[in-house]
Amino acid sequence: LVIDVDNMKYINDQYGQPKGDNVLRHIESSMLNAIRKSDICFRTGGDEFIVVVESVDYSAFEAAKEKFTQLIDEYNEKHKPRVKLEIPYGVEEYDLKSVDVEKALRLADGKMYVMKKQMKET
Repeated sequence: LVIDVDNMKYINDQYGQPKGDNVLRHIESSMLNAIRKSDICFRTGGDEFIVVVESVDYSAFEAAKEKFTQLIDEYNEKHKPRVKLEIPYGVEEYDLKSVDVEKALRLADGKMYVMKKQMKET
């Protein structure tokens, strides 16, 4: 799962880098609370994260995605930012025995950009 946090530039420009860092820490904490202990979540760059979910049970994956979305919605509601945080993501399934990790990440990243474009169009 490749995740990009939209509107961080606006938050950093309007409220300063420390506030933006706090927002990213909140997002990371929300993601860690939404996944199982066997899953892995890490930040790969400024506002990008990767979540690796082992042995995907799609109902568990959907539940985690829903919980994470709810936490972000609660953040937006609580802080009433002028520009709401949006979390486009891309998902790619792969087999650890035959995975080309770079290819899997490229595919997930491409799907995330499709979602990002759709969010901007609505």
